[in-house]
Amino acid sequence: MIYVTKGIPKEPLFSAADVIGKVAPLPIAAIHSTRDEFVPVDEVKRVMGRAREPKQLVLIEADNHRFGGREAELNGKLLDAIEWIRHQGR
Repeated sequence: MIYVTKGIPKEPLFSAADVIGKVAPLPIAAIHSTRDEFVPVDEVKRVMGRAREPKQLVLIEADNHRFGGREAELNGKLLDAIEWIRHQGR
């Protein structure tokens, strides 16, 4: 939304790091660009480090937040993550 409006959305704000540890046993999958201009890799690793299992972090070598130049890989990893989540409760 910020990309479109160029402003902060008028909605409640929260810290993912504060709540991510509370969603288990639901699985969490995160797919992140290595050169995301909004959220550094170290930050997503910190947040995912607070999550409990089952969890999965996938890093894609990409040019920006939108996975520039690696959209096909993103699509494949997204399908993989969905399949991984589907199998977590079994």
